[in-house]
Amino acid sequence: MPLFGSRPQQGRLDALLQEISLGEGDDRTVRQLQELAAGMSEEEVKSLADALMANLVKYPDNIAVLTTSVKALAVLPSMPEAKNEFIIALILSLLKAPVNKKDALQRKSLKTEIVKLLLSFVYRDDRYAKLMMPELIAAMDDTYGSISSSVCSALRRLAAERPEYFERHSAALIKHLGSINKSTRAESAKIIGIIAKSHPEYVSKAMPFLQSLASFYPDAHVKRNANEAYQIIWKGTRKEPETPLVNRSTASSGVGFADIVKLKSGSATGIPKAQLTDDEMREVVGLTRGEFKSDAEAMLNPLGIGQLAVKGKAEKALKGYGRDKQHSPKCPRCGKATWTEGQLCDSCAGAEFDRNVAGGHE
Repeated sequence: MPLFGSRPQQGRLDALLQEISLGEGDDRTVRQLQELAAGMSEEEVKSLADALMANLVKYPDNIAVLTTSVKALAVLPSMPEAKNEFIIALILSLLKAPVNKKDALQRKSLKTEIVKLLLSFVYRDDRYAKLMMPELIAAMDDTYGSISSSVCSALRRLAAERPEYFERHSAALIKHLGSINKSTRAESAKIIGIIAKSHPEYVSKAMPFLQSLASFYPDAHVKRNANEAYQIIWKGTRKEPETPLVNRSTASSGVGFADIVKLKSGSATGIPKAQLTDDEMREVVGLTRGEFKSDAEAMLNPLGIGQLAVKGKAEKALKGYGRDKQHSPKCPRCGKATWTEGQLCDSCAGAEFDRNVAGGHE
């Protein structure tokens, strides 16, 4: 059905749509289509959107057609809410398509354009975000390219203005604390902290992981965001108005790193309850384990216990440090029992960590 009464205009539109459907469209095609759409009525824009959406259904395996069609949808003038919701549902279905290794690079480019389109809806009206929270949270990862920074910015705003949208999706956000990308860890901790200002119960499960990052992770940005988020949750979930402490002294009474990671609820350490299922715990810890092992020396040196990062076989390490029944290593500072010769005990290491943190904030 013709959209224009003028033959030249209609002919130009038909030519552009044919380019797109043949997989020959490019940014020039999209710009020209945008110019034509600017002079259309609302009904004509809706019909044009229908033609572009038809491409998404007819050519599910043609990445070129899909990518240009998505780009074109992103430049159309705003349409009625029901129409926008239908477009969003169709676009989200593309993200669920199985990945073919042969077109992995092209699929990545398509995903980027899809996320851009989704963000355009959020910018128009943040209520649309409720329809796409899992996809937005997934797009925080750097594997989506530069668009991830825009996603994180949008999620920070949603965390402040629409925190209720995260209630059912906090687990996915917490998993990003175990991302291989430092920037993703830092951003997820930041967003968790913003949510916790109004709804700490949504993100209380993040507490053991935030504490681990704040205490042991080598990157200063990640440590700072994790520490701030932990303290906000602590204040929001505890009953007594006491000053929270997020450092190693919290766990200095015989509690080590393994105990922190395995923590499921507050007990002798005074940490408020943060119940996690075994599957959730295994998944997040599994994501972080490899990186913590590889960065052991970088993490332990600032705490004054870098000698624990022993390379080589376990038997040699134990033999070298004389950990046997006949010898009981002592802390060089206070004389209390410790794991290895020359290593500070938990209490002294915690005090040293506190001084380093305090010095960094002065």
